[in-house]
Amino acid sequence: MSEKAFMTLCSILKRDGGLRPTQRMSVEEHVATFLHISKPDAATLKTKKISNYNEMLELFARDRASGAQAETAKERNARMQKTDNINIESIPEDDFLAANDVMLESQKHYR
Repeated sequence: MSEKAFMTLCSILKRDGGLRPTQRMSVEEHVATFLHISKPDAATLKTKKISNYNEMLELFARDRASGAQAETAKERNARMQKTDNINIESIPEDDFLAANDVMLESQKHYR
């Protein structure tokens, strides 16, 4: 059962079924206990380790960014396509040669 379905079931039972929390257990715990009794094989899934959980959480969790710098994946892709016209050959030749001179000078000391 998905978390959304579970929470929907709990809210229906609270609203229409008259299920109320007690001092010891919340409504969600009551429902989980009932589901555990009705399907005992599902108990093993509560403690089963999910491999790569943190990576999946990072990939599939909701993006909670807000504010001026927040952007959706669609907006980011559009921005990246606009700024993707970087010309690699645009480095000024003098800067390129100066960088090479420094490299050549530093290699002379190692011979």
